[in-house]
Amino acid sequence: MKTFKGLSWLLLPIFLMGCKNGAEDRIDAFGTVVELKVSDCLFDDADYPLGTIEDIQIWNNCILLQHTDLPGSFTMLDSCGRVMTTFCHLGHGHNECLSVEPRFTVKKSVLSFYDRHAKNLCSINLDDVCKNPDSMKTVKRPVPYTLDFRPSYAAALMDGMVCRGSFAGERFGCLDGENKRIHHGIDYPFATGGLTDLEKGSVFQGFMIVCPSMDRFAIVTYASDVFELFRMTDSVPQRCFVSPCKKVPSVVESGGRKTTDTSRCCAGFINGCATDSSVYLLYVDENYDEWARNGYKSFDILSFGWDGRKKVKYHLPESVQCFTVSSDYLYVVSQTEGLNRLYRFRLP
Repeated sequence: MKTFKGLSWLLLPIFLMGCKNGAEDRIDAFGTVVELKVSDCLFDDADYPLGTIEDIQIWNNCILLQHTDLPGSFTMLDSCGRVMTTFCHLGHGHNECLSVEPRFTVKKSVLSFYDRHAKNLCSINLDDVCKNPDSMKTVKRPVPYTLDFRPSYAAALMDGMVCRGSFAGERFGCLDGENKRIHHGIDYPFATGGLTDLEKGSVFQGFMIVCPSMDRFAIVTYASDVFELFRMTDSVPQRCFVSPCKKVPSVVESGGRKTTDTSRCCAGFINGCATDSSVYLLYVDENYDEWARNGYKSFDILSFGWDGRKKVKYHLPESVQCFTVSSDYLYVVSQTEGLNRLYRFRLP
């Protein structure tokens, strides 16, 4: 197992004064940069292959990993990185799911994820998993799918859910506790080049982040520097912040359909997580195609308040695949030398 010798960090104050070419407006220009130098490796999957690790969360000092290799879609580690159990099998059984979309949420002891193939928002009680993973129950809540409401991802939000995909007249979909659509009228924050409402969702893809208290969420657009922050007010979503949108995705027509032109886009935001006080986004400031040629390396995590205020930029010594923040620690999954490795950094 690969191990670094210690942990150190260095605060680097950067004073942005009179920068030319709009450098002060860059989404990754921060007044405070933290260099995370070294960390011990908590876990690697040399003896327990997990395939691609797609998401990570912390619950009751346990580490939850969502991954592609079976038999289970989730693995639980203890705080020292030892495997406790694996759970959530794919299949047609009562407590099985057809698919598990990347990105899951945890509120109290309930883990939720979207089964896109079955169009269900699924929930698992983690206390039951700890008692006996073979007898746990999977609660399945149907997610509507119609001509004007086409979710590709759904997440629990308060008593209802918020959805990413293609929706007539709106940027995203929102449902109340009875699965009734909440109309909010929020559109994309940048020009969309005459695309229809349903085309926008397939061209401008991205990911959602829901805060642990589930009253706020973020929508992040791939191949761009665009992210939006929302808060639920009287059960209706309100957009409270939009990034400056300096690098909006370019669109090209290919094979009779419109898609993102990666040759003209930045790699931009890759992944993210949130706490009740901050949003953390993995960002790459280089051309998307160049980033791909260089092996999809990502080293910078940007943190913002839920009001959009810049807080800290973290630079890591290992390329980040996915990550999460819990209490005073940053947990990072990095794929190197053919292995998934989990590192833990103490934050200042």
